[in-house]
Amino acid sequence: MTGPSRSKRRRWVEDVRATVASLRGEVGLFRRLFTYTRPYRGRLFLSWLATAVYAASGALLVSQMKPIFDEALDLGQGVGRISITILVLYSLKGVSSYFSTTLVADAGQHAVTDLRNTLYQHVLGQSFAFLGRSSTGTLMSHITTDVEKIQAAVSELAGDLHKEGLTNVGLAAVLFLMDYRLALISLVGMPLAVHPLVKLGRRLRASNETSLRRGRDISEILPETISGFRVVKAFRMEKFEIGRFRRAASRLLNVNMRITRTTAILPPLMEFVGGLAMVGALVYGSWAIQSDRLTTGAFVAFFTALFAMYTPIKRLSRVNATLQAALAAGSRVFEVLDRHDEVP
Repeated sequence: MTGPSRSKRRRWVEDVRATVASLRGEVGLFRRLFTYTRPYRGRLFLSWLATAVYAASGALLVSQMKPIFDEALDLGQGVGRISITILVLYSLKGVSSYFSTTLVADAGQHAVTDLRNTLYQHVLGQSFAFLGRSSTGTLMSHITTDVEKIQAAVSELAGDLHKEGLTNVGLAAVLFLMDYRLALISLVGMPLAVHPLVKLGRRLRASNETSLRRGRDISEILPETISGFRVVKAFRMEKFEIGRFRRAASRLLNVNMRITRTTAILPPLMEFVGGLAMVGALVYGSWAIQSDRLTTGAFVAFFTALFAMYTPIKRLSRVNATLQAALAAGSRVFEVLDRHDEVP
């Protein structure tokens, strides 16, 4: 094996190891955050049941495309039965969506509130030495900004990750039940997006940690200038403090734009993968219809399920950005909680 090949292989192995280590760290941090939901397991269980009903209703709605084309439109049969089925499924989907979102959000918001209270209680239980090592702005940033990042992620998890994840499972089941060969052809490109998503996730995590630090800088400047307003005026330091604040705000802006640019890569990437799936399904589907292996209604149902599947996937790719911000904030919060310098 030549030198360049060995170097490439070594870099690839190191990259895989770093990815696995990063994923393990994220899973461990997520599990620790999830421990705060233990008092609300009953609500979470009910929300999962509602989510399962939501996902099943969505998958069954898509499967109705086959009888609509093959029976109702071509033969004029079963129109009433299909219409009632569609109305019932839409009603179930709407009711289950409401309870799924509200129940998981209720449990999540209570858990985040408990985390905020625990953090505040922990800070007040520390010694003067601990408070001397940490500025007021830094502690305020942990209790407000960091916890708010986690709170935003809870809302995203309630709205997208929880429901859309199970919806994709249900739609994938519909695809394979209709035609497993067509399903394999359509979904073969999906693993190609996994590695870029993981790498972008690591980049987002690092950028979000930097963003939180830049936000902390602003939180440190504000108490100093506002509480020392008389001193600033007395020594005519307004221009100095304004310049200091603007530099901090500019650094925060640059980091946030970096996060925006990284996040903006995810939807086009998923759309390209979805486009490959659509082309593969179209080529195979046209051949299957001409060979009488697949009816037009079955293919329309399959194509609808495939299209419906990639819409939640794009939403999940956006949720990844919010989740990385929450993990970065969670690591900072637990860093404070793991520091013990309590007053005896």
